[in-house]
Amino acid sequence: FIDALRNDIVMMNMGATMLTGLTANLKFPRKTAGTASAAATENATATETTPTVDSVDLSPNRITAFTDVSNQVSLQANDDILALTENDLYQATLQELQRQLIHGAGSGGEMIGLLGISGIGSVGTATVTYAVIQNIIDAVAAANGMVAGNEGWLTNSFMRKTLKQKEEIASSGIKIWANDNTIDGYPVWMTNSVSRTLGGGTNASALIYGGDWSQFIIAQFGSINLMRNSMTKAKEALTEVIVHSWWDCDARQPAAFAADVAITA
Repeated sequence: FIDALRNDIVMMNMGATMLTGLTANLKFPRKTAGTASAAATENATATETTPTVDSVDLSPNRITAFTDVSNQVSLQANDDILALTENDLYQATLQELQRQLIHGAGSGGEMIGLLGISGIGSVGTATVTYAVIQNIIDAVAAANGMVAGNEGWLTNSFMRKTLKQKEEIASSGIKIWANDNTIDGYPVWMTNSVSRTLGGGTNASALIYGGDWSQFIIAQFGSINLMRNSMTKAKEALTEVIVHSWWDCDARQPAAFAADVAITA
């Protein structure tokens, strides 16, 4: 079998915090604002200050699919059709997982993806320029969300094509997307799991910047569960190949991320 072409799976390689083998819901207390000190005269009463706290909550969201395989095909095929089908369902799980990690709606069984997390920085413009790049970076830097060595961009092939043709400064010859696959010195990961249909316009895409990708949590509950069921449809001589997996994601500090969504040019 010649395999299908699929979106690159990159988000697990960008430095995200991976939590695996989980069995129970998790709740991480998060300090959203620390205490503050202030100057006071020699014997003045100190001003009370209290940190504000919320939590990062993680709970399983199921990603699943199944395929019926004819027992006759399994008998006659030269390849192990059931194993090929299992691998295809495994790859399909990773594709859907990555889509949800970016664009998950937080409803209908989907987790809330990165672009839907409240508190990430937002720069809204349909046309990207080098000034826009700096605005995206500054949205993170101004919130103290950058950690040296953990920064990077996430986008799709449309943005690659667009930024490969745009200069940082007019007539400089220096393209925004450099030949070493960096933007402003920070590495870029490209996958077409980043949608081209965000808002209005043709190829409306997102350009996402992470000042510290370890702030993004990918949580896996249990393991990817592949199974073969030859009983339910035995009368039809069919074997079901089924995949189940359970995931969630969140940002420990959303301000470590910023994005311009719906870029068309």
